[in-house]
Amino acid sequence: MAFASVGLKDPDVAKALEGCKDAGTFKHKAFFHTCGLSSKSAEEVKKAFFIVDQDNSGFIEEEELFLQTFKAGARALTDAETMEFLKAGDSDGDGKIGLTVRRRPSGSFSHIFWRRRLRTRSPPSIRPPHITC
Repeated sequence: MAFASVGLKDPDVAKALEGCKDAGTFKHKAFFHTCGLSSKSAEEVKKAFFIVDQDNSGFIEEEELFLQTFKAGARALTDAETMEFLKAGDSDGDGKIGLTVRRRPSGSFSHIFWRRRLRTRSPPSIRPPHITC
């Protein structure tokens, strides 16, 4: 599994996928929480982002949003689920999601924030949140 490098465990990913196995049931915040991604460090979140960003563009586009990235054989997201996910993370309407990770007041990096632009492949600076996972 590609996400083992960011500390996601197969049973947690399986549980997250089970929670959205039926069409129309995918909710990104619940999925990220259940699979454990929302409690990962900033560096682990960045690694996960770039695993999903398969064309290395610095953005996650519509064609890169699919559950098979997490596990082969997972169902495809519906068009409505894909559009909802993109809408939640796309602050400038360009159809792409960039990455920003923000430190919680407690000092841990347990929330993922998507932002509109990532200009380079280097780790982005810490920015205000757009959406919380």
